[in-house]
Amino acid sequence: MPVHSALNKLAKRILPETAVSTINRYRTRHSYYRYRRKLVTQRFGDYDLSIELIDPLGETWYAHDWTLPPEIPLLQQSKLKSGAVVFDLGAHQCVMAMLLSKTVGPNGFVLAVEGGSANAKAGLRNIQLNSIANCTVIHAVASGKSGTARFEAFGNGHVITQADSSTLWSPEVVQAYSIDDLAAAYRYPDVVYVDVEGSECEVLEGATQTFQRKPDWFVEVHQGAGLEDHGGSVDRVLSYFADSYQCYIAKETAANDYVQWNGFKLLKESDLPAGRFYLVAMAKPE
Repeated sequence: MPVHSALNKLAKRILPETAVSTINRYRTRHSYYRYRRKLVTQRFGDYDLSIELIDPLGETWYAHDWTLPPEIPLLQQSKLKSGAVVFDLGAHQCVMAMLLSKTVGPNGFVLAVEGGSANAKAGLRNIQLNSIANCTVIHAVASGKSGTARFEAFGNGHVITQADSSTLWSPEVVQAYSIDDLAAAYRYPDVVYVDVEGSECEVLEGATQTFQRKPDWFVEVHQGAGLEDHGGSVDRVLSYFADSYQCYIAKETAANDYVQWNGFKLLKESDLPAGRFYLVAMAKPE
């Protein structure tokens, strides 16, 4: 048995759970500080992209080839077209933003919004490495209203709730924008891509005017993984799309298998996946 595994088991037996959690969190933090950056080129869908890896999580996600994420061809059936405007909210290091930029072409536009300063800088660097001219990266978070937010920038990152004090380093105070205010500053989106680690309901709440223009949506629904901590619920997420959208849902464990969801009023608990899942909502023709 490796020494670190034996020590982990011993620590769990003799230390309080909070102490073990703190030790593991700081061990993880230390691994991030020691990480040596590297540059890789991988195949993402139909494109070769150069990615600067800045941390272990980025290496796990981006140091291998990707097939094209299935929500992209699904959204291409509707408004994800050449010339479209896309908001990528929770853009991390902008790999998805680059794929969306390639998809909408030089006449399209992608706004990548990322709350972690290190990830936002890495995303901008990746955009520059690949000479992508139709994507703007801003260091901010999407929220229900514009102002400021406390952001845990470690790893994937998330907006910190008032009840959450378990940060791996000092939180960043970042600018927060509603989707409606982002649309007013840039332009109204045709597609909105939302991956905000649990604050989905807050973000959707700030899109009243945007919803009136009926963009298409991709939402990663963090059921059991932060959604409830932010005061949200699956029912509330789905309620934003109840009247004017055709929805497709995929389990996290079967992300390629989007299934059309045929009705809100007839919804049964068994109709939805347990845990985190993916939602594509495309505006119904008028």
